Amino acid sequence: WLDLKAKYGFMCLCCKKVEPEIKLTPDHIIPIARWQVYIQFHPKIEYKCSDIENIQPLCGNCNSKKHIKVIDYREIHAQ
Repeated sequence: WLDLKAKYGFMCLCCKKVEPEIKLTPDHIIPIARWQVYIQFHPKIEYKCSDIENIQPLCGNCNSKKHIKVIDYREIHAQ
């Protein structure tokens, strides 16, 4: 988790605010509540729900606004 936060400069990938202004939380890109159904339609996914491949750093506010949507802010950040 610390390595992932450092990779993105301790920044929330949604609002772009940086720690310590905000507190980063681990967000499941594919939410736990949707995992079982989602992977049925995406069989190429080879990691588990809580593996680091499914985690992105979001502040608590952005994480709660995302709710159970599948949004990969890493892809948006890379552009």
